[in-house]
Amino acid sequence: MAHEPLASGWTAATLYAAMRSRERTSWAILCGTAASVALLVRPSNLLLALPVLVAFGLSPARYALGLLGALPGGLFAVYVNWRLYGTLPFWQTTGYGSPTQILGLFTADATQPFSIIYFRHHAFYFVLWILTYLGPLVVCAMVLPFSPRGRTRKWTIHAVWFTVLFLPYTVYQPAGDAWWYLRFLLPAFPSLILLATGGLSIWWDYFAPSIRSLPRPLKGAAVIAIMLLSVGWMGTATLRLSLLNQRSEDLPRCRSKGAPSCPRQYHDHMQRI
Repeated sequence: MAHEPLASGWTAATLYAAMRSRERTSWAILCGTAASVALLVRPSNLLLALPVLVAFGLSPARYALGLLGALPGGLFAVYVNWRLYGTLPFWQTTGYGSPTQILGLFTADATQPFSIIYFRHHAFYFVLWILTYLGPLVVCAMVLPFSPRGRTRKWTIHAVWFTVLFLPYTVYQPAGDAWWYLRFLLPAFPSLILLATGGLSIWWDYFAPSIRSLPRPLKGAAVIAIMLLSVGWMGTATLRLSLLNQRSEDLPRCRSKGAPSCPRQYHDHMQRI
């Protein structure tokens, strides 16, 4: 868990520099540097390439400067992997198994670490755990695609990053075992919170005329209530998730009411281990 703040910090720095490169191309160098460090911290941060592509667009200069910034970290990654494994990065090992194991996600085999068979179960619980941890206001992020203010490149970068990190872990067997595996998604949480804030601001502007007509004491009380609710929600999030995990532990959780059941192959495999 010690590397999680580092992973989140460097991914946030990568996205920030990528977006600033739209204003000033030289920011692409810092984007490449931050991305290479993020990759060294956690191999799955290779997926940062997709939101960076959205940010860089069709500018050859940004790509050239980004590669220049990533070159020192990339060479260091090659050196470390060669010393430890005698091969290039991601050639035989990725931190999540071999590349051939990852390609096995397209098979419905519950004995493999990656398989499409886990998707329904893991996706359901990821959404449940995120709502339980961050609160129901995160659904405000879904407002953005329906507003011209939300259909911009900057919001798209955050949406792409959350999506490309969310989907691979829905087919990774250990990720759906307990709520604390949300740490896999932690680097994308800042983007999700920003998306929710953007959607909430659109809702606020929509209802602003009605809110302004309310008496000042009532508006003040509403602000205080929202602040207390937010602090209280986050303060008790871990407790709620722990209670949820106790009530629906591993295999019994797969059979909880209203939840998608575990695939039969997954159930049998878990019983064997």
